[in-house]
Amino acid sequence: MRLLLALSFTLSFALPASAQSTGSSFGSSDWGSTSSGGDFSSGGGDFSAGSAGSAADFSSGSFGDSSGGSSGGGPLSPIVGSLLLAGFLIGLGWAWWSAEREIREADPNRIDPGLIDVALVSIALGGPAREQLQRRLPRVARGLGSARARHDALRDVVQALREAKDAWVYGRIVDHLPRAAGHARRDLERHAAELRARYRHELLRGTDARATERSAPEPTPRAEEGDGLVVVSLVVAARDTIEDARSVTLERIDRLLQRLADIPIDRLVALEVTWSPASDRDRLSSAELEVVYPEMVRLVDRPLGRVTCASCGVVSAAELASCPSCGAPRPTAPPTPGPAAEAAREDASKAGDDAPKSLREIMRAKRGSS
Repeated sequence: MRLLLALSFTLSFALPASAQSTGSSFGSSDWGSTSSGGDFSSGGGDFSAGSAGSAADFSSGSFGDSSGGSSGGGPLSPIVGSLLLAGFLIGLGWAWWSAEREIREADPNRIDPGLIDVALVSIALGGPAREQLQRRLPRVARGLGSARARHDALRDVVQALREAKDAWVYGRIVDHLPRAAGHARRDLERHAAELRARYRHELLRGTDARATERSAPEPTPRAEEGDGLVVVSLVVAARDTIEDARSVTLERIDRLLQRLADIPIDRLVALEVTWSPASDRDRLSSAELEVVYPEMVRLVDRPLGRVTCASCGVVSAAELASCPSCGAPRPTAPPTPGPAAEAAREDASKAGDDAPKSLREIMRAKRGSS
């Protein structure tokens, strides 16, 4: 019997489900105004071409007539007209560049019209914050329907995540360069679809039109899942520069969230939010998370992921205090190094390998110097 129990625990982690049981999401967008940006740029091209044509007609007509009435001026008239036209175009370009520079200096986050920046951030957190978010996010999903509501929803989710910063254990950031509206929309929708594919039953889907709830089989918490984690993801599209993050750390994620909350209401194009598990009874251990969300990285220096019990050989989540199969207490071992530990190790290595490490070495160094 004990062998069968151990085998069942091992199989549950050796062959994990490819998706979590429950999840929820909401999305709000206004891509319609992005087409006007494209029309505006093409219209600008037509305007400049028309101006150039009228200027050319003006130079060929008026200067040509005057050349006919003056002696010896005929050969110079086309040259003078071309110079005047070139000067006009150069002056127009200089005026546009100066105005654009002033705007960029006043607002460094502004990007070229027609371009949209997309960013994704995912955070896994546990403890009491998990239950609080699972209760709070559905309320946000039911309040969409306008640009103001979309902006408020973004700030509400960011605030909830930042208030629970002490509970963050995993993170992920995906950056995109600003792109044309069509490409940016495909990037956002691809990320949203990929995140929603991580769970099998969507309990709630909120849109600008309505929020739809669905029923699903009630999960049963298992001992090997522990207290569980929840993964919250935001995908944001904006006519604004979103800070690029070259590494994933607590500080960089926090700074990115603040940047998202600071996006002006008239530049926020689209927002997609997903969270899983969505049910309090559906638990996600760190061992399962590293299979379902393999791209997420650890943010803290504590036992996470999978460990093998020295007594019965069962694989289980590292955050559990004891083996869920045989009950053997988890041996005390140094936590798996995370980004913070690796950064500290790099700082320590900069001091040099020959730095004194003990009192005996200090005394030996002093004798050598004397």
